Amino acid sequence: MPEDTGVTDRTAPPGSAYAQAVADLDRVRPVAAPGARHQYSSANYLLLGAVVEAATGRPFTDVLAERLLDPIGAVDTVATPAQAAAVPPGHRYVFGRPLAFADAPYDPAGPSYGYIGGPVTDLARFAALHLNDRVGGQTPPLEPGALARTHTPQAPVSPTAAYGLGWRVDERNADLGTTTVWHGGAVSGYHAIVVLLPERERGLVLVQNAHGPFQDDLVVGTGLGAARILAGGEPAPDRGGAGYPALLAGLGAVAAAALVLGVRDAARMWTGRVRPAAPARAAAGAALWLAGCAAVGGAAAVGLPAAAGFDLADVLLWAPDAGWLAGCVAAACAALGAVRIGVAVAAVRPRARL
Repeated sequence: MPEDTGVTDRTAPPGSAYAQAVADLDRVRPVAAPGARHQYSSANYLLLGAVVEAATGRPFTDVLAERLLDPIGAVDTVATPAQAAAVPPGHRYVFGRPLAFADAPYDPAGPSYGYIGGPVTDLARFAALHLNDRVGGQTPPLEPGALARTHTPQAPVSPTAAYGLGWRVDERNADLGTTTVWHGGAVSGYHAIVVLLPERERGLVLVQNAHGPFQDDLVVGTGLGAARILAGGEPAPDRGGAGYPALLAGLGAVAAAALVLGVRDAARMWTGRVRPAAPARAAAGAALWLAGCAAVGGAAAVGLPAAAGFDLADVLLWAPDAGWLAGCVAAACAALGAVRIGVAVAAVRPRARL
């Protein structure tokens, strides 16, 4: 299944979450030539969760606990909305500062693709399982070599990196004598990453109670940098994060400019200082202004979120500061467009002179 299917990160009733999501996938066309390239798509893992429920006749989380979590001793894992409600709130970034994420949503169909939480020790047990095929003498009921196959590259992502079966595999620590098998992920207010260094027989897990789409490189880089130290090297210098304040500043500047122009033109109409113009010229000028306002407002409210793989509602959830400013740009542009229509009307109907 492709990216952006619209069936993930939802809050359907727990009993029907998987069935409802699968029904909504009827309208989605699969990616052509599967296996030819990699697309990050949580919907595929959601489908696997639905397959488990259909094959066993039991909730996915029950099967998950029986076949994986309980055998490795991960007994405190969070995998239901009720359990998630007891977890302290995570944080999202608002104008550069972490803000507690009250009432963060939880997808009942999410445990098969990402909505699993718990203490860092449980995640460490999962990492140890992938390094040793067993944890504390316990081995989950898996086929021999199954875990090693998940680390095997399946599709190239770049000249030095590939995607396995749910793992990223790359050569970032090849100079230190080890491949790097890792994956990170986030839900509202939280981020987790697991990094395996197979040749060093070491692994690193890191959970953070803050995340935002514009801070993703930074929070992922924290885990990867720590893993490089664990492998015996020095982390690369931090060069991320500059685009976020620049984006906020740019959106704020555009909104302010549209507001200033709108106030100026409204004042001109109010005081009767609009220059007379022929109807065709006034209409053409208004059309150009409307087109420009629509383009700028649409780019802020639709284009920028879409370029990041979101819609405006997602941005308001994950990065409310950027969402608010994008909404301000759209509103200011709409107001400016309306004012320019008024200017055009006033230009062809000037006030009578005494």
